[in-house]
Amino acid sequence: MKKLLALKIGGYEVGDPIASGGGKNFSDIGSIVSALLPYLIIFAGLIFFGAMIFSGFSFLTSGGDPKKTESAKGCLTNSMLGFVIVFISYFLIKLVDYIFGLGMF
Repeated sequence: MKKLLALKIGGYEVGDPIASGGGKNFSDIGSIVSALLPYLIIFAGLIFFGAMIFSGFSFLTSGGDPKKTESAKGCLTNSMLGFVIVFISYFLIKLVDYIFGLGMF
């Protein structure tokens, strides 16, 4: 019964290590974050894509109004900056994992 209630995230199982029937178990919050990190990167990419579409639509429908045009440019700039920050942080985490051999991924 406990095996049916085990939560699986990215190939890991949340639950009792004995009742879960094998697999990797979450022993701390770090293992949960490590399992969710690839999905969070995909989610950040989708948000970036949506922000690009929104800012492009806002730019096209601004009708030459300088205030709306600047607002659309600011939205695009902020979304690009946010995605670059997310990408660099993921790259740095992978680099630290490789250099120190932490085995997070």
